[in-house]
Amino acid sequence: MKVDRTTKALLLLIALGLWMNVLVPMFRPAPVVAARPDLDDIEREVKDAAHDEHAIYGGTCNNDKIC
Repeated sequence: MKVDRTTKALLLLIALGLWMNVLVPMFRPAPVVAARPDLDDIEREVKDAAHDEHAIYGGTCNNDKIC
């Protein structure tokens, strides 16, 4: 039957495509680029936190949510 052969051929193509999706990343993995923190941003955040802490301790805090 022609329909049976066509169905088997389509299923074979689908199976091959699924196996290719599994095998290709094993031989050619995607490159990974790690994000490096910007030291200037970290330093600025620490200084801001220290300033806020000093303002709270000194009683001159203007932020109603934390004071």
